Amino acid sequence: MPATAAVSSDGSLFFGAVSSFRDALRDIEAKSPDCKFIGVIMSGVNFVDVAGAEALAIEARRIRNRGGDLFFIRVKERVVELLERGGYAAEIGAGKIFQSKTQALRTVYRKLDYEVCRHCDRRVFVECARMGKQEPLEDDDEPSPSDAGATDRPSPARDG
Repeated sequence: MPATAAVSSDGSLFFGAVSSFRDALRDIEAKSPDCKFIGVIMSGVNFVDVAGAEALAIEARRIRNRGGDLFFIRVKERVVELLERGGYAAEIGAGKIFQSKTQALRTVYRKLDYEVCRHCDRRVFVECARMGKQEPLEDDDEPSPSDAGATDRPSPARDG
């Protein structure tokens, strides 16, 4: 079972859309009960009202209470400002709102149970190839062939 999942939220998150948002999270939890970390990609969300902001905070707290975390990825500045102004960002938790997917994945990677990762066969993220190494790659690092699971065979000789 994967330890992470992502869902994309498109359109405004307002009182009329809150139940769909919650249903999407519960669907992930039902399909993957061991999933602890859920990323909500919010690049398509231009507006959040008070009901939407409260739903984000409530769901973040609920998932945190069961030992996981809810992360919000590619959140537009306008939405971040509303969450901060209303105190919802503090309820969601420090370090849970990200402008980029890379930033979010680095944070999640550091929280993963590497023993679970060793037995996962999905290998969806670059970091998955590192299987248990404690730190994710830096932006300018390229995965080496050994990180990607290459064999230890010598390279063919080159004519020089």
